[in-house]
Amino acid sequence: MGNLWQDLRFGLRLLAARPGFAAIAILTLALGIGANTAIFSLMNVLFLKSLPVWHPEELLQVRSDLDSTSFTNPIWEELRDHQDAFSGVFAWGSPRFNLSDAGEARFVNGLWVSGEFFSTLGVQPILGRTLTPEDDRPGAAPAAVLSFSFWQSEYGGQIDVIGKTVRLDGHPFAIAGVTPREFFGVEVGRQFDVAIPIATEPLLAGEFSKLHRPQNWWLTVMGRPKPGLSARQVSARLNKLSPQVFAASVPPKWEGPSRTGFLERKLSAIPAGEGISYLRQMYRPALLLLLGVTGLVLLIACANVANLLLARASARQKEIGVRLAVGASRARLVRQLVTESLVLGLAGAGLGMALAAGASRLLASQVLTGYFNYFDLSADFRVGGFAAGAGLLTTLLFGLAPALIATRMSLSSAMKDGGSQGAERRGKLSLGPALVVAQVCVSVVLVAGAGLLLRTFRNLVTLDPGFDSAHVLVAKLDVRKSAAAQEHRNALFDKILARVRTAPGVIEASTCDVSPISGSSSTTQVHAEGSVSQSSNPPRMTVYTNLISPEYFRTMNIPLLAGRDFRVQDGPSFPRVAVVNETLAHKLFGGENPVGKRVVKFGIDAPIEVIGLVKDAKYQSLREKMYPTLFTPFSQYPIADVYRMLEVRSEGNPATLIPAVREAISTADPEASVSFVLLKDELGQSLAQERLMALLSSAFGSLALLLSALGLYGLISYAVARRRREFGIRIALGASRLDIVRLVLSRGVVLAVGGAAAGVLCATLASQLVKSFLYGVEARDPLTLFGVCALLIAVAAAACYVPARRATKVDPAAALRAD
Repeated sequence: MGNLWQDLRFGLRLLAARPGFAAIAILTLALGIGANTAIFSLMNVLFLKSLPVWHPEELLQVRSDLDSTSFTNPIWEELRDHQDAFSGVFAWGSPRFNLSDAGEARFVNGLWVSGEFFSTLGVQPILGRTLTPEDDRPGAAPAAVLSFSFWQSEYGGQIDVIGKTVRLDGHPFAIAGVTPREFFGVEVGRQFDVAIPIATEPLLAGEFSKLHRPQNWWLTVMGRPKPGLSARQVSARLNKLSPQVFAASVPPKWEGPSRTGFLERKLSAIPAGEGISYLRQMYRPALLLLLGVTGLVLLIACANVANLLLARASARQKEIGVRLAVGASRARLVRQLVTESLVLGLAGAGLGMALAAGASRLLASQVLTGYFNYFDLSADFRVGGFAAGAGLLTTLLFGLAPALIATRMSLSSAMKDGGSQGAERRGKLSLGPALVVAQVCVSVVLVAGAGLLLRTFRNLVTLDPGFDSAHVLVAKLDVRKSAAAQEHRNALFDKILARVRTAPGVIEASTCDVSPISGSSSTTQVHAEGSVSQSSNPPRMTVYTNLISPEYFRTMNIPLLAGRDFRVQDGPSFPRVAVVNETLAHKLFGGENPVGKRVVKFGIDAPIEVIGLVKDAKYQSLREKMYPTLFTPFSQYPIADVYRMLEVRSEGNPATLIPAVREAISTADPEASVSFVLLKDELGQSLAQERLMALLSSAFGSLALLLSALGLYGLISYAVARRRREFGIRIALGASRLDIVRLVLSRGVVLAVGGAAAGVLCATLASQLVKSFLYGVEARDPLTLFGVCALLIAVAAAACYVPARRATKVDPAAALRAD
């Protein structure tokens, strides 16, 4: 330990004496370690952190076969009342609640929770009390528990908040308590604001309540096993209970294979100490790929520092020779040099953690948009351990080989100023080019990947979705509190639509059931009338469906190719009509003009006449292929829905229409709630992952390119300094400056070409890793690979040009006198 402390002090003195070298080495390592730590921080909070509850490692999540983790309330109640595997079991759902009674909606993240939710998790309130089984009973007084952050933002942290009311979807709930600051719920990446009992769901949902509907899957179940029971034993007991649970909760109208499949389901349990998160499935492949990318960037950084240490070791040849001459062993010198590298590695890790703190928050701001709005990105022992481990690992990667090479020398050559011709010199110089070739190879892989992801993002951004989103405002209507009876709701929406169309600045407006690229969908099965007239069980085609009002296609700028649009006269007393897109017409009618033909929907005997053909348009996401879509009018399906999407087209910025549209809706129905979003923003949000991958891969690819250029510049600069006498002789013998520049450049370009060739091979082999992220471009796209190689060689030539110019200015007389 005494020798180690001595080596550390000596290493710090040397670095202080060479601040430029130390700064470059530490910053290079910090960029590599910081990038890795930033990605790991996000992975840590998504995949590794435990829930902030009592003994989270004991928690188990209930699931059925086919990896289904959602359950109906009848299934939950049957499981709750008859299970014998859990000491505590609870269910929850994840809705949004509207704090506004009318007008523009103000949504907060909510929780439907069963009575044992908080007690099973061991969450103690900081004010008041939590919800109990007595609160989760029909007829109980509505009670709510607030999160700490909502209590602070909405009530200013007032102590007397207990007993006050919070209005959710127009209904008052008495505030029972406030949870601790660290408790965000059980869904990682989603902070709840208000939790209320499951039993109060009918109060808010009214006629659309899911509480007693056996076909609505909206609850997740989790529990804490009884002492001594393992996850496997809990699964065995749930499996045994499954027939009873599903027999008691099967939807009564289900028959045939659907009923049989439901009754054959089996329950099991899986560990859930890290909570659940829909972001995990969404971002796991992307984050793993990015972690691999940052790992390669760190390898390039290590190669750069290794080259710096090789050059520094050459300058310290006499010092090392003297130490060997006075009796120091090679092992002792290697330990000293590795210790000096350790100082660099730990300093780089410390600065890298500081950089990662900001980078991880920037990264989270790109990932956590919209509904998922919370992450605790504070560093913990895992993040600190990862950064420290990266620092120690890089010490071995960049410090050990230079130390071994630096101490492999003879005393006679070490004591000479001009001993550059020894074998040990050749050993040092042979490692440098190999490292540079490896850097260029890895850079080709990273820059090629970045190029493919950038082209994917460009393809999606410039993709024609089949409609014009530039000037469209989308309003999400909710008329649950309206006094209109069920049979008059279509008329109410028509009244709202008529008012909006007269608002200033509105070109056209329409309503629909599913807004494009919203992530929502509705499907049915159809077949062409008469194509299977002899069959009692005709083959059906699954299609997207959308209920729309007249002028929807004009509002969205979807071209009508044949036939006509819906009219007000297409009411419930007229024959049913539909408009189809090109893909449906092609698949169902062989590409013939579908106008006048008829389709039959599953479960509806009356055929539907096709009155129009429209151009294909994206439905659920931009990545999907064009899918067959069937449009039908609201006027012929008088459903009692209380939600509808309203699209409004403007001449200019659609955001400027919000006040006028809000006033028009309020005039038509003062009780209606509405929230607004720009359709172009919704399209942009659907590309969040592609934008993230393109941005980060480009940043890391650029960093790799920069580090490779610096590495090549350092190697050529070092070679020029070592060959100063040679260049002086060449110039004295008549070599021109162009000859010297060509000589130096050729060495760098040869290394770059060798690295680029190896990089193309590696990029081709690794292409399958990015294939699933691409759109409109092949993983082995030759244009991208050729462009990347040309870029790398050009950058390499530029990096070598400065040392080459320096070589042309060597004074032959001074060079010859130097040795």
